[in-house]
Amino acid sequence: DLGIVTQIHYTPLYHHPYFAKLVGNLRLPGAEEYFAGCLSIPLFPTLTQIDQDKVISELARFLSKH
Repeated sequence: DLGIVTQIHYTPLYHHPYFAKLVGNLRLPGAEEYFAGCLSIPLFPTLTQIDQDKVISELARFLSKH
């Protein structure tokens, strides 16, 4: 499952409890749309070939189902 190799980044700041207290019920459509569609995959210089293959395999498996 893609949860193994992905993370959620770029959460709108107002989703975090500290900022939610400051701004209340603020919602910014652009930030929400980006957050809903953003997918972060591992990408860094020391990523091993095995890990690269795992990421590619999981992405291909996910996309073949959707």
